[in-house]
Amino acid sequence: MLKATFLLFSLAAFFLFSCGQNSSESITKVESLSLVVKDSIDISYLGKLMLQDVDTKNNRLLLYDQQQRLFLITNMKGDILHQFGKQKDSKGGVNYQYGPAKFFKEGQIQIIGMQGFSWFDFNGELLDHKKFTNAEPPSFSARPMLAEEFTLIDGKYLGKAVRARGQYSIIDPEFYDEFQLLAWFDTKEATYERVFGLENESLFKNGMAYDVTEMMPTHTYFDNKIFIVVGVDPHLNIYQSQTPYRLLSRIPLQYSPFFQSEGEEPAKADPLAIKGPGASGHTQNLKATSKYLITSFVSGHDLDKETDGIRPQSSEHFYIMDHEGKMMAILDNTFDINLREFTTRNDEIWAVKKISQEVEEDFIRIYRMAIEKQ
Repeated sequence: MLKATFLLFSLAAFFLFSCGQNSSESITKVESLSLVVKDSIDISYLGKLMLQDVDTKNNRLLLYDQQQRLFLITNMKGDILHQFGKQKDSKGGVNYQYGPAKFFKEGQIQIIGMQGFSWFDFNGELLDHKKFTNAEPPSFSARPMLAEEFTLIDGKYLGKAVRARGQYSIIDPEFYDEFQLLAWFDTKEATYERVFGLENESLFKNGMAYDVTEMMPTHTYFDNKIFIVVGVDPHLNIYQSQTPYRLLSRIPLQYSPFFQSEGEEPAKADPLAIKGPGASGHTQNLKATSKYLITSFVSGHDLDKETDGIRPQSSEHFYIMDHEGKMMAILDNTFDINLREFTTRNDEIWAVKKISQEVEEDFIRIYRMAIEKQ
């Protein structure tokens, strides 16, 4: 673990202090806001781990190997304290999660997924399981990543609840009229209730066809407000957290660089194809601290600069704003953080460094960061 290592980066430039005894590199300018790495935790593991939850009170982390269906619980030094897995075909088993697992009561974790609500102890024993009682079973498109983290609000969990298929397809205007982004998950009643559609001013209601992967929402909650950004549409929607979830404001995000999706003519679009955002810029995550809202976004690239099927490299950034949506800073992703794998706890950011594509690594690195004025 690297203690008290300060790594700064900002709008125009950054300080980079290397680990251990390596000397730091001097930089001429630091802007007013920077991300500061307070600490880093290395967890020895050969495989792909996704951070699920951070328990700062008990100094532990919850991680998940989706390929092996294996959960790990570590301390803040990276030592593995517990490790267990469940088969997908077992009762309450880990089949398809609708978001990351969470620490629950002492010695327990909670999972919300296709099979309903499940609670396990740290030995992997199933303590309780509730199937959804809705007449229609859920079939949501989701991943157990922090960008799709459940938010506990007034006793219910708010989470992503996008469906890729239905009565209408992406070439039909009704698809966008009926499209819903999130759902309330009620563990007591074992139900889900879908909420939050697209606003009339949404990019997706301009008469063009959009791939469902361009419409994936990310959300967060603070001070009785729900904040939502939807995929390639660079706008922040701010809602009251109580019914009827009144839209308080819709703020354009001043992403730069950013290549806007133009959609596709419905007559030319394939309603069955899933293409991904492609060249379009898009938001990947949204979190809150007591002072700031933080999104992560990918810039996309200029289609005219594609040559022989080779795409220009998109850039990755963090967008810092106040709770009203006013931009404070745009920061480059200097530390190569997975933009879908960061969250906030106690005004600090917990982020997962991407796995190297060039060298095989036998560890996962997690940063504990803060936004500070310089």
